[in-house]
Amino acid sequence: MTVPNAKYSVSATEGTADLFDNYESPLEESEDNVCLKPIKDGARVPRKKLCGYLNKFGTKGPMKAWKYRWFCYDEKRCHLLYYRTAHDVNPLGNIDLCNAVFDCKMEAEEGTFEIKTPSRVFLLKV
Repeated sequence: MTVPNAKYSVSATEGTADLFDNYESPLEESEDNVCLKPIKDGARVPRKKLCGYLNKFGTKGPMKAWKYRWFCYDEKRCHLLYYRTAHDVNPLGNIDLCNAVFDCKMEAEEGTFEIKTPSRVFLLKV
């Protein structure tokens, strides 16, 4: 959605985060943890969060299998948090993306990719 005569616009595409040209100020958060961005005359528009379900290959315990997990990107910490469901409050874990490398291997199953951090490799699938 673009606001007429506004300095900034917000993408209405579900599940995506948008970037703003020439915008360097930090984002503000409202009380309900929805990111807000300035538009004309100091008004605020809620920003979409980057969240969704992915399959994560579990490596703990005897049952190594794909697990359906809810992921949310924490823009302030540059972490990808994952939960059992979208309604869970406490994350099962997180992936620090600051020093991570993404890898999509040609021989891997379609939609599969790796996030390699200094401490661990996460295998994910859409």
